[in-house]
Amino acid sequence: MTWHGSAVVLACGLSAASYTSAQAPPGKVPAPRHIGTMTAFWQNRPMVDRWLVNGGGLQGETPKHMTLVRFLGGWNRNWTNGEVKPGTSTEDYDLAYRGDDGKIHYRWGLAKGRLDPYVKAGCGITIVLDNTPWCFRSKEGKGPYGNADPPTSFEEWGAFIEELCRQLVQFYGADMVNQWRFRMGTECQGKARFTGTQDEFHKLYDYAADAVKRVLPSAKFGPFNLAGNPTGPNVSFNKLVEHCAAETNHATGKVGAPVDFASVSIYTSPSLLRDILRTTNPQFKAQQKIDFWNGLSEKWPQLAEISREVHEFGILGNEFKAGSGEPGARGDAWYFHLMMTLFEGGMDRLYLWDHRGWLFSFLEQTVGSEAYSLKPTLEPVEQDVNALPDDLKAIATFERPQELAKPGGLFVKSVAFVQDDRTFVITSAYHEDRFVTDPVDVTVTLPKSLLPAAETPRIRFAAMTRTGSKYYHIRQDLAAAGLLDATFAAVPGLLSKGMLGPRNSPGRELVAKNSAKYRDIEEDLRTLKPFDGGVEAVGDGQKITFRMAPPSVMVVVLDNSGSD
Repeated sequence: MTWHGSAVVLACGLSAASYTSAQAPPGKVPAPRHIGTMTAFWQNRPMVDRWLVNGGGLQGETPKHMTLVRFLGGWNRNWTNGEVKPGTSTEDYDLAYRGDDGKIHYRWGLAKGRLDPYVKAGCGITIVLDNTPWCFRSKEGKGPYGNADPPTSFEEWGAFIEELCRQLVQFYGADMVNQWRFRMGTECQGKARFTGTQDEFHKLYDYAADAVKRVLPSAKFGPFNLAGNPTGPNVSFNKLVEHCAAETNHATGKVGAPVDFASVSIYTSPSLLRDILRTTNPQFKAQQKIDFWNGLSEKWPQLAEISREVHEFGILGNEFKAGSGEPGARGDAWYFHLMMTLFEGGMDRLYLWDHRGWLFSFLEQTVGSEAYSLKPTLEPVEQDVNALPDDLKAIATFERPQELAKPGGLFVKSVAFVQDDRTFVITSAYHEDRFVTDPVDVTVTLPKSLLPAAETPRIRFAAMTRTGSKYYHIRQDLAAAGLLDATFAAVPGLLSKGMLGPRNSPGRELVAKNSAKYRDIEEDLRTLKPFDGGVEAVGDGQKITFRMAPPSVMVVVLDNSGSD
C-alpha cells in the first residue's frame, strides 16, 4: 500500500503540508503546549428512561455523574421492557397524569425509584426534562422515543416542574438537590425530539428554568445537547441562547433565562452511502464542537466561562453495518484523539455509554498531572505486503468497495502527562481507511521540564495494536472454529461485540470457554514492558522514537527506577 502523506494530521491539528516545517532545528527541542491539569473528565455516564429504576449504568466503575434521560416519562407506547411491566401502558409510568377531575396529579414514588440507586451510589445528577408526560401532549405525540409535543399549557408544565423540585427536596434535602443540574431536552434541534415551534421551545425552557430556580436557586440549568447544526433545522440553539440573553422571559416577564452549560452529542456512524471519511475524521469531529463552543463565547461573552460538555459520545457502527462499538485499537485510537483534542479545546465533561478498559486504565493514572500537547514528527516506513502474516495481508490487500476508493488520512495525536516522578507519553495513530496497515516511525521530543528527575529515567511501554486486543483474538478463534458470522468473515479484521452472536449461541459458548485466555491477554496488554524503541539526547531533553501501524495506541512511561 502507498503512504498517503498528504493526508497526515498532527497532534496540533496541522496538515502534512505544515508538518515538515514544524520540525525543530538540530539541538532545539520543539516546545510542547500546556493544555491544562488532567481531570477525569470521562467519568460520567448517561442512562435512559425505563432502565433507570434498576440503576442502569452503575455496573462496573461507579460514574461520578449521571445524566438521567427521559426521567419524566412520556415514553414510546410500544415499549414493553425495563421498568414497563407486561400488560401495562407506558402512560402508567409518567410522573404526571390527568385525573378524572381534569386536574394534574403526580406519581412521585416513581421518581424516587428512578433516583435512589444513583443517589445511594454517590453520583451527581443531571435530570433531563424531555419527553413531556402524555397528559400534557398538544398533538399526536409522535416521536421515536415517545411524546415529543410541547405541552397544552405551559403554566401546567411549569407547575409540574416546580412541584417535582419540591418533592426532590423532601426526598434528598435542599443541600444535595441544589447541587444537581437540569437539562431542557435532548437533541431538540430536529422535530424527532420536539415537534413545536422555536417560540414554543422558548416557553418550554422559560417555564422549566423559572420553576427550577425558584425552588433550587443554586441548581444549574441548561439547553439540550446539540447534535448537528446550531441553527436548526427546527429549533435553533443560537436563537434560544439569544432569547436567554436578551429577550423577555415568558414565565417571569423579565429579560433573561439561565444558560449554565453548553452540551453536544458526538457520534461516528460511518456509512458507504455518505461521506465516510468526514464521518470518521476525529480532528474534524472535535474541531466542529470546539468551534461551536468558541462561537457561543464570542457572540455572548457572558457565556465564556460556562461548562463545555459532551453528553453523548461513541461509535454507533461501522460502514459495513455489522455490529457497532469498534472494540480494540481502532476504537481506542479514535477515542483518544477526539477526547484529547476536545480537552485542549476547553471541554469540561464527557459522558460515555461504556468505558474502554485498556485505554482508560492508563488515562486514570494521569489524573492530576500536567498535560502537554506534543508535536510528533513522522517518517513513513516501507512495507512489504507479501511479507505480512496472512491475517494482516488479507487486511492490507482487501479490495475496497467503490465508496472507499478515496484515500483517507492518518491522524497522530501525542500528549505528555507530567507528574513529579513520572511522565506518560500517550500517542494514537488512527487512519480513516481501516484497511491501511502501513507503519510510521513516530518521534516525540521531551524537554527537560517534562522529564523525571532521574538523569537516566527508566523507560517502559504498553501498546494496543490492531492484532492485540482480546476481540481480535476472539475473532480469530471464532473463525478457526467455523463460528464467525459470514458478514464479519467477508471483511478482514472487522471487530464488533456483535460477532459473538446471540445469547446462548455456540460463539458465545466458545468465548466463555476461553475466558481465562482473554483475561490473560488483557492483563498482558496492561503490563509495562522495557522500551525497545530509539532514545536520543537532544539539548537537555530526550528524543524518543517508536514505530506505529494504524490503528494503534502507544503508552510510553518514563520514571525513576523503583518509583512504581
